Amino acid sequence: MEALRSDNLSPIPLDFIEGKEFTKTIGESLGESLKDVTGVSVLNTGSSISKPVIHGLYGNRILILNNGVRQEGQQWGSEHAPEVDPLIGRRLVVLKGASTIRYGPDAIAGVIMIEPEALPYGKRVQGKWI
Repeated sequence: MEALRSDNLSPIPLDFIEGKEFTKTIGESLGESLKDVTGVSVLNTGSSISKPVIHGLYGNRILILNNGVRQEGQQWGSEHAPEVDPLIGRRLVVLKGASTIRYGPDAIAGVIMIEPEALPYGKRVQGKWI
């Protein structure tokens, strides 16, 4: 027997920003894009520097994954914001709670995942030498 489970029925506490909500965040930083997610706030340390804060923790206690790659530039000091473009993805996912332990001690507050558009596999490009 097989069954499909939709994301909103998952026991893991996930928050998504996608679709129209995602397009509303055009021109905003990662922190500003996530400020409407429950448990997430923003730490502003300059005119264009904002860091996401999950349940009061920020910096090296939040893991940011951009297409599966750890982004750690925001950990160096108060003048360093996450060096990611949130618009590169198709959706932003915020993972909170005990399920973040599988990502290691860097994710004690939560995990922010930037999921990009899927690559168009199956389409071929051909050429020949002249």
